[in-house]
Amino acid sequence: MNSINNNPFRNSNINMENNNILNNTSPKMKKIDKFEQPIAKNFLNKIKEEIEKAQLICVKIVRREEVSKKDLEFISKKYPDMKQMAEESLKDYNNIIKELKLCKDHDEVEQLLFKFSKETSNTAKNGYLSELQSKIKATIMEEMIKSSKNIKSELDNAEKIALKIVKGEEITSNQENFLKQKYPHIKQMSQQTLKYINDLKIDLKNCKTQQEREQLLSKEIKNLDSKKNILSKTEIKFKMAGIEQVQKFLNNNKKDNEKLRLIALKIIKNKTLTKSEEKFISEKYPNLKEEIREYEYLKEPFKDYKYKEEILDKELKKIEQQIVSSKITEHQAIIKKAIVEDIKKENEYGIYYYMNLYLHMIFNKISENSLGIIILTILIITMMYIF
Repeated sequence: MNSINNNPFRNSNINMENNNILNNTSPKMKKIDKFEQPIAKNFLNKIKEEIEKAQLICVKIVRREEVSKKDLEFISKKYPDMKQMAEESLKDYNNIIKELKLCKDHDEVEQLLFKFSKETSNTAKNGYLSELQSKIKATIMEEMIKSSKNIKSELDNAEKIALKIVKGEEITSNQENFLKQKYPHIKQMSQQTLKYINDLKIDLKNCKTQQEREQLLSKEIKNLDSKKNILSKTEIKFKMAGIEQVQKFLNNNKKDNEKLRLIALKIIKNKTLTKSEEKFISEKYPNLKEEIREYEYLKEPFKDYKYKEEILDKELKKIEQQIVSSKITEHQAIIKKAIVEDIKKENEYGIYYYMNLYLHMIFNKISENSLGIIILTILIITMMYIF
């Protein structure tokens, strides 16, 4: 940072004289005759007023306020050194503002303000600053604080726009130009975060199970947490927003999978789908009905229930192997498992249905004659064979 006090002894003679005049402590006053002192005092008061006026003009120059032609002529003619100091201070101030505008986040803004304040304080303690220089320094500090508030506000606005990019939301052309012209580093950061999110989604999609996805996401969160002292607060904020988007993606994927399973069950039971369910499969799983037909052979009745049970269990294991070897997609696995498990339940239900029917017949027959005992014996033998 350029300091407005590169040469602390610049204009030191005129500054000392000005201070003496302002304080009415010039040694020459003591030598003036007592009758001439009132005249001298009025003269010095006039000079004091002029110096104060010149100082106010200098402050205006540093603040980039409009200075009248009359005031410019006054300071240029009577106090050119003061005018020069103000103009040089303005250049230094403009350089500081440029540095402020290059700050990437609030922390950097605060660090720059603290640095300037500390430099000013140290220079003042060493007695290097004249009254005018102190006023100019104080003015610059005030203007820096005002500018920093505007810069922080712009940074916040830039981050809000960039977060929209991270979340996949649309931004206006004005917002895009604002980022491009004033905060290209924030725009670049948001684009890098968006790429990070999309890459992570692809990695999650390639996971074979939900458990693998959860482990991968947990690993990413821990990795991000370990970099908190390395990355900037803005980067952390963007990455966390990205993780939230990925979490939403996983939750929605989980809901879609469950919805898919329930719709598949409705189809195999020949139930009518709602309009929203029809729309869901047409948009996301257009081949769902065809995939279900592939497993229709499993719905054929088997005389041997034990044999059918073995086929269904074997089919479930086959599906698991296909998932691991990536021969089928996740949604295909969900559909096939749902169909097989549903058939398995229907099969179990069928066995218990006939068992209940036989028991009902037995209890009725036992009360009539010995035929009931014979039927009971046959049922027991059948159950032993099945199980």
